[in-house]
Amino acid sequence: KKKKKKNNFTMQSAALVLASLALAAAYQPQVSPHSPCVAAVNGTCFDLTSIFHEVVVTKHMPPTEWTYWVSPCKPYKCPNGEQTAVCQQSDQYYSCGKTEPLWLYNGKYEGAELSIIYPGGDTWRNSVITIVEDPNHNSSTPTVGYVTEEPYLQYNIPITVRQIPRAQWPCW
Repeated sequence: KKKKKKNNFTMQSAALVLASLALAAAYQPQVSPHSPCVAAVNGTCFDLTSIFHEVVVTKHMPPTEWTYWVSPCKPYKCPNGEQTAVCQQSDQYYSCGKTEPLWLYNGKYEGAELSIIYPGGDTWRNSVITIVEDPNHNSSTPTVGYVTEEPYLQYNIPITVRQIPRAQWPCW
């Protein structure tokens, strides 16, 4: 009997279609020229300055002991001298993304999710902060989860809030 070869093209095509559908459900808000933490989309203003009014410090998913300083609203001076949105301390200090973000929004008013991408860090590093709205979140302060790194050199920082702060229209 001949073994039937798997058709990799079909599997790859299916994966691309599924990825396209996921991306098609996202909007790209316009970031304010005055603040990287304010953006407008579909008549809604998001203002993250109340969440990020100071630098947030978090850790990488165990077993590593890496530390991250997250400051998406104004550049943080990483000890390596760079102005950055996310600074990592591992074997040395690294910038993991500049405060020149690209925002993505899932388009839901309730249960909103924002993914904010901070590119341009050291040696291809970038960070993705994902803010998820959970009405059952039992704290008035945001919860920052462990940082994961997938794919390599992309630092994923999950943040859960009861409600993503919205500002009055027009945003700026």
